[in-house]
Amino acid sequence: MAAFLVTGLMALGGATRQGPAVVQGAWRLPVTIEVLQDVPVINHDLPWEESGKLYLQNHSTQPFVLAKGQRFEMTAIGKEGSCRIRFQALDFGVTSCPWLEGFRDHQSDIFSVALGPADLPVTVEALRDVPIRLLGQDLNVPRGVLCFVLVTQQATVVRRGQTFQTVQLLPENGCRLRVAGENYDVMSCPWMDGSKDHQGDIFKVVATGQ
Repeated sequence: MAAFLVTGLMALGGATRQGPAVVQGAWRLPVTIEVLQDVPVINHDLPWEESGKLYLQNHSTQPFVLAKGQRFEMTAIGKEGSCRIRFQALDFGVTSCPWLEGFRDHQSDIFSVALGPADLPVTVEALRDVPIRLLGQDLNVPRGVLCFVLVTQQATVVRRGQTFQTVQLLPENGCRLRVAGENYDVMSCPWMDGSKDHQGDIFKVVATGQ
C-alpha cells in the first residue's frame, strides 16, 4: 500500500463505542475517526492511491463521500495497513488507513483520531522537542508548547522521539501528563478529542489504554 512501512499494524482507541472494546496490538478498538474535509470512498481501480481518499477492498460497497465533520469507526486492523470501517449501516474494508502507525504521511490534516476518557492512558510521541513550562503573563499557549499553571512544577522539555502519557483529563481541555516519572497538569492536550488543532505534525498517539 502507498507509503506503508510496517505490517501487522495497530489501531488507535476511539471515543464513540458500540459494544465492548477489543484490544488489538497496542490499541483499543473500535476507534472513532473524524474527517476534516470531504473524503471520497471509492473503488481501487488504479495502481496508486491519492491522499484524501479511502479505497474500498472490493466492489460490494457502493462508492460514496464522507462529508466534512462526519465520523466513522475503525473496527479491525488488516494486513499491510488495511482496516475495516463502520459508518452508519455500512461495514466495509479499505486498503489503506493512513492514520495508523507505519505510514510516512498520516494525513492528520484530513483524518483526526477522536480520543476520550475511555482511552486513557494515552501514550504520545513527540515528533519534535516540546517545552513544558509555566504559563506566561500573556496567557498565550504557543503551538507545540505545553503550559502548566502550578508554580511548584519545574519546566522540562520532551525531546523528539520521547514518549509520555496522558493519565487524566482535567476541566477546560486540560490533562495530567506523566513525563519521565513526573506529573504535569497542563492547560491543553491537542491530541485529545475536542481540540480544534490536534497538532498531528508535533504529537503522535502511539498507544491507548495501556
